[in-house]
Amino acid sequence: MTRAYEAIDKIRSEVSTDYAGHQPSAVELSRLRSSLHALRGAASHVSDALPLSHCTPELLQAEGTILLAATAEVQAFRRRHPLGRRAA
Repeated sequence: MTRAYEAIDKIRSEVSTDYAGHQPSAVELSRLRSSLHALRGAASHVSDALPLSHCTPELLQAEGTILLAATAEVQAFRRRHPLGRRAA
């Protein structure tokens, strides 16, 4: 389950890097970071549920669902804040 945790960390880092100098509203960026932090916490919780040696299809599905949610959050954010426009 650490894959979801690590993937969300990577997504958070990419968003921070991509939007350096192109800052949208600080409130909206903070909301995205908070949402990703919560999803990262969910991934951590799922991974703590069972040792990896007991990984079940349900846990793999939960991991996939968490990653899809994180990806959807970032895609929606990027649609609202395309990088071509600098914040005023």
